[in-house]
Formats: sequence, C-alpha cells, structure tokens
Amino acid sequence: MARYCAAAPRGVEPVTARELEALGAKEIEIDHGGVHFEGDTALLYRANLQLRTATRVLLTIKRFSAAHKEMLYDQVRRIRWEEYLTPAMTFSVDCKIAALRETAHLQAPLKPAARREKGAALTNSHYVALKIKDSIVDQIRRFKGSRPDVDTKEPDLRIHAYLHGTHCTLSLDASGSSLHERGYRVKDTGAPLKEALAAAIVELTGWDPATPLIDPMCGSGTIAIEAALKAMRIPPGLARKSFGFMKWIGFDHALWQDVLSAARAQILSRPPAPIAGFDRDPRAIETAIANAKAAKVGGHVSFAAQPIEALAPAADTPGVVVMNPPYGKRITDDKDLQALYKSIGDTLKHRMKGWTAFIFTGNLEMAKFIGLQTSKRMTLFNGPIECRLLQYKLY
Repeated sequence: MARYCAAAPRGVEPVTARELEALGAKEIEIDHGGVHFEGDTALLYRANLQLRTATRVLLTIKRFSAAHKEMLYDQVRRIRWEEYLTPAMTFSVDCKIAALRETAHLQAPLKPAARREKGAALTNSHYVALKIKDSIVDQIRRFKGSRPDVDTKEPDLRIHAYLHGTHCTLSLDASGSSLHERGYRVKDTGAPLKEALAAAIVELTGWDPATPLIDPMCGSGTIAIEAALKAMRIPPGLARKSFGFMKWIGFDHALWQDVLSAARAQILSRPPAPIAGFDRDPRAIETAIANAKAAKVGGHVSFAAQPIEALAPAADTPGVVVMNPPYGKRITDDKDLQALYKSIGDTLKHRMKGWTAFIFTGNLEMAKFIGLQTSKRMTLFNGPIECRLLQYKLY
C-alpha cells in the first residue's frame, strides 16, 4: 500500500475525501488543501481518472527532517532514485514552503540572498528546489555514469517538495497537468469556473441525478456539463490524452486498460433527469454547446439563450437551481449588479417554488439583494477569491 495525497481547492477537501472513500481509498486524512490516503496502484489510476473535485494526485515517497541545506541534500540522496528516474528521462522539481506561501520552479533564478550557510533555515523555495535537484543528479550520475536533464515544461517525472518548518515531504506528481483540465473546454466566456470547482459545487448541492438541474446563468456551461458527467457516470478524466504516471518506470499498461474498461462499463446512455443551462448572451450559449459536445454530453444537456427573468421549471418534479452570477468585475455599475441580484431573488421566489436554489458568489454584499433567507452557507475559494455557496429552500 502506497501513501498518496489528492490536492483540492480550499473548502472542497471533505468532498474529495468522500470521493476517495467511494473509490476504495484507506486511511483517509483531510488536510489543508488536500486529502491524504492509502491504496494500491489500481487506486492511483482510478483516482486520476475518476476524481471530479481534485486537481492533482501525488505519490508520497519520503518524509524527513531538513533543518539546513546539508541535511536536505543528504536525505534526498538517500532515496533510491534509480527506481524512479533514469539518465534518459527528464525531470523537474517544484518546491512550496508553507510558512512563506510561495511556490517556485527549478528554473527560476537564484537570488544572492538565497545562498545559505550551514545551519541556516531553509526559507527560499528556489534554493530548496536547486539543492534537491543537485542531490538527485549527483546520485544518478554516481550510480549510472550520466545524469538526467531538467525539463520544466513537459518532464517525464515531476517532483514536488513541501516544506513545513523543518519537515519536508517529497512526492511524485501522478497527474501531470491539473486534473481540472478535462479536455473538453474548446471555448470559454472569459471568466469560467474551473471544472473541479464546478464539480464540487454540484456535489455540495446534494443534487440527486434522478431530479432535474438548471443553471440559469451558465456562461460556458461548466456546471451543467459537470452535472451531466456525474449523472451519466462518465469519468472526468476519460477525455484526457495522458497522465503523469504513464511516463513512470513500471507503468502497468494492462492494469490501466483494466481500470479504463471498468469505468467505461459504468457509463449510462443518458442522464436520468433533464439538465439545462441558460444565459442571456447567445455567444455564451454557443460556447456552452461546443464544450458540451466536446465532453460527449452534447445531446444530453439543453442550452438556450434567455434572461434570468424567464426561468421556469424544467420538469414537473422539483430539482436544483444552481448558478454563479457575476461578482462585480464584469459589471462595473453597482446599481446594475444590485438589480441583477434582486432579479435573481424575485425570479426564484415567484417562479421556482418547491425547488432548492444554490448561488455561488464572491460578493456577499450583492448577495444581500437576493432578499431570500439562506438555509445554509458554505465557504469555498474561487482561486484567491473567498466565496460562499448559498442555499435557498423555495417553499
């Protein structure tokens, strides 16, 4: 059993933990910005293929104390890197130091201030990444006679270092590009939700796919598309061309094919209930339709151009309304934005009785103009923006 960590957007970690439990993960521990868990190689493959709310899966290879550069170099050198890396492969090192909240890449220039004497604390991520790289290269050269090259753009092996005080965790990136990059976004509307966050919002609504879902301000269609993928049990990573683990030494192609086959066998031919997206901008609807088609759900999500005021139930059975209205960056006039949020509240109150509404916003001042009583508030982050997912029960 190996130890892994699934990175997730802030506030989404409990949702990711539930996903991992459903996939068969063991020893699950929720942490800030991620979820630690244990499992076999098949689970690693399934997690990358099927996790909807995670952004990356890492394989933990070593945890150790590193109070200064000599200790760091020595501990990294003790790892049997020939099990992960050959001279013919390329690699990169990323480092994040929790205290400084900074992430640096190996190729970044080393500042003079980062040159540390023995015994000095490791506080510069550029410097830490460089020392790890040096240790790896020296060890591979010593045992193999030659060294692997560094490739910061598309390496065969991505190595992540996380420093928290004097504690260092080294991990291998099993995902490659972020898992939110499903491969279906052929167009966007300029400010789309990332797919993993949209999937998390759908999960947090508690939506039952046997009931309808409507996004009346759908933009590029991400929420509706993620809902359709969930309802039809389509793995979110199915359209991706590659994952980081595919370049690893020991990649089990037969096992990966088994994982793919098992996931495909669970896919439904259509959603159990209607899923619809609307937007007042016809160009946004064109984008949403193109994205849904690329996601292989084009015939299963209906999109149409209409304003929020025209919202109406999509079926006789009540369901969920979920939307991500503008926060204020795209509408500069506060009065216009106030009117929009008031219109949202009025429309929900008078036209969607019996449904449950969820509004995801990063502007809590504007949310007051909705004029409805919230039944639940959930804190999430859209990048650096602290947001709320607000629940309204429309009696």
